[in-house]
Parts: sequence; structure tokens; C-alpha cells
Amino acid sequence: MENNTCCPDQAQATSELGLAPERPGRYDALGWLFVLGGLTVAVVLGLLSDGIYMNDDATHYFFARDGWRTLVEKDGWDRLSVMWHRWGRIGYTAPTSPVAYWLGFAGCRVFSAVQTALIALLAWRSARRLIGPGIFAAAAALMVWLQPLTFRLALTTLTETTGALYLMLAIFLYVRGNRLWSCVTFSALFLTRDEMLALAPLVALAMLLDARRLTGGSLRKALATKWVWAGCALLAAGPVLYVLISIPVDLPSDGDPLQIFSREYSAEYGTGPLYWMAARWSEQATPTIVALGLLGLGLLVRSLWRRKPLVRPAAPAAGVWLIPTWTIAYLALHSVFFSRGMFAHGGEGRYMIPLSGLLALPPDHPIAPTAGAPADSSASTARQLSQADFQARLLPRLASSMCVLTSSKKPRVYPHEVRLSPKHSESGASTRKPASAAR
Repeated sequence: MENNTCCPDQAQATSELGLAPERPGRYDALGWLFVLGGLTVAVVLGLLSDGIYMNDDATHYFFARDGWRTLVEKDGWDRLSVMWHRWGRIGYTAPTSPVAYWLGFAGCRVFSAVQTALIALLAWRSARRLIGPGIFAAAAALMVWLQPLTFRLALTTLTETTGALYLMLAIFLYVRGNRLWSCVTFSALFLTRDEMLALAPLVALAMLLDARRLTGGSLRKALATKWVWAGCALLAAGPVLYVLISIPVDLPSDGDPLQIFSREYSAEYGTGPLYWMAARWSEQATPTIVALGLLGLGLLVRSLWRRKPLVRPAAPAAGVWLIPTWTIAYLALHSVFFSRGMFAHGGEGRYMIPLSGLLALPPDHPIAPTAGAPADSSASTARQLSQADFQARLLPRLASSMCVLTSSKKPRVYPHEVRLSPKHSESGASTRKPASAAR
């Protein structure tokens, strides 16, 4: 899994456009301030908290704690079903279990805060690679922390935070050119949020398109590229190994990894119109941040469609296309699930948290270097534009975000805490029961 097999044209692309290697920017300190400042606040609030978000995070904690206990205590190997139980999600249970066993719920809160900080860090570094170092790239870290439900779940133990970390890490690795390691991370993501396995073909398609670009546009040569097939095998490796290893484990009927396809589902958690998840997305991230995120994705698509080079041209084109396509496909997937009442989908805003990092990428247009310009002129131009636009563009955005977060006088409510009135049910959302541990 060497980097040169993943992106053989990286050095050539950078050299052809006359770009200097990445160097620390003057706004990097601001990026670290956003990452570590948010982490500090989340850790303090997490240690002071003594409640839970809902019964699901308490259940995930018990699965993780008892899962590690089966490995370290006498005769624990006879109870491996706890670690491998499908409900706990092995991609979440495995890394969380030692923390839960040794440090308890407080340690798990800190662990979730650290994961959210890593999401902010990866969002910033991905933005830095796409548009160059500057105030807008650093602001990506802040935009992660400003998403209300993302911050709320940084204080508890749910799989959406871990799924967001895996997804952002996978996208970051792919954009850097580390495609095979990206596939390994995507495979771990499928073991944490199993519905994302339906989007695996997007990654395979991205690799095929990159291989075609690297082979001069030949589809036949692209299909014969070894690393494409290796990447596809790595994508499937996690789910396949999980099913195979689970066979000798004495799992209960509701803990089998394939049980998700065989169990009967009902609409007990509600159904709604196709636009329901788009509306709940605003609850998760505020309307302002959702609008800014979609604007950024639109500008990125426009830049790619016009084939203008990014500031860091070493980013594989298909890898950058993964950012908007995965976002749209994920929203569509959950919209269909809730609309059809599939897989006990509750239509909750927290299901959009895995997109936190992608949504935080800044709504700025990639700056193309001028032909024949010196190596440092592109970075200098980017910095000058960022400085000039700071007061006119970024401050109003941050102010709007804070207004949305603080202007409501009524406490925020969630669907697992209330029952919808008949008036709301008639508008398309069905009355649902409190969330249970069956999901």
C-alpha cells in the first residue's frame, strides 16, 4: 500500500503547475485554535455531565464495556457474542471497549470529544489541501463544532460520531492520493454505520475513473489496473470478515450480522415525506451552516465541471468528486429509508452527523495559479484574497451561525422526547414511539 502506487502522478502534477510543496501557513495557528478550543469545551462539559442523550447511547456503552470484559476476564471468551453483536456495531464497539472498561462513561465522553476534534482537524486539513492555507480553510474546523447535534453527540456515546470520523478520514486519505488506505477506512465505516455499505460503489467508481485518467483515458487499461481491484477487495474485506468470524460465535438471533436483511420491519418509528431528512439536516447543523455547506459543494462541482485546477493539484479529480456525490447520495439514501419505513429508521437529525466534516468544507472557489507565475505567487494570491475577504465574507457567516444557535427562546426538542400532535401527523410525519434499543 505504498503511496506511489496510489497517486503516481502527484509529484508530476505539482511540478507542471509550478507549485511549491505545502508549507505551514500563517492561519494554521487559527486552525489549531478552533480544533483544540472546541475539544477543551467538549471535554469540560462531558466531564461535568451526568446524563445521556437517549437510551441508545447508554446501550452502546454497555456493549462496549462488556465487550472488553469478555476479552480480559476469566472465562470471558465464552461470551464473545457481546463484542460481535450487530446492534453494538463492531466498528464502534472495538475501539470504544477498552475506554469503556477502564475509564467508564466519563472516559467515553472524552473519547467522543476527541473523535469530534479529529473530524474538525481532518475537515480543516482537507480544505487546506483543496483551496490552500488560509482563513477559510481554518474556519472548516470551527464549522464542525458549530453544528449543534454534532457538538451534542461529542458528549456521549453514539455511532454517528465514530462514523463521521471514519468518513472524513477516508475522504481525506483519498484526496491525498492514499486510495488503498482510504478503502480500508471505508471498510471500517461500513462496520460502524452499515447503511453506508450501499454507497460503496461510489468509491469503486471513483477509483475506476482515476485509473482511466492515469492510463490515458483507456477504460480497458483502467479495468486491468491492479490497485483498482485491490481497493475493491479492501472495501468488501471488513463486512465479509465480520460475517465469517461471526459464524462460530454463539450470537443471539438479533445479533447476527445478516439479521438486518431477514428481520421484519414496521413503521413504528414513523415515516414521512422525502424532504423530511433535508429538514432534519437543518436541525443537526443549523440552516445557515447547511446553506453554506451546500454552497461550498456547488462551487466545488462548478470548479470540477469547468476543469479548473485546484490549489493542490495532487488531489485526484475523482476523489474530489466523492465529496459532493457522497453527500447527495447519503441524504437521498436516508430520505428513502425514512419515507418507506425501512430498517427501523426514525428520521432523526442525528443521522446526518456523519456528513459533519464534509458539510464544514468552506464555500470558497478554488484559486487557479496564473500561467507562468512563480511558485509562491499562487499561495500569496490565495492569502491576499483571504485577508481581503475576511471582514466582508467570513464574519457575517459566523455571526449568522451564532444567531441561529442562540436566538431560539424555546428549548430544542427531539423526536424521541415528544409525540407528534395530530396536526403534525397530517403534514406528513407519523406519530412514533420513544426510541428503543431495537435499532
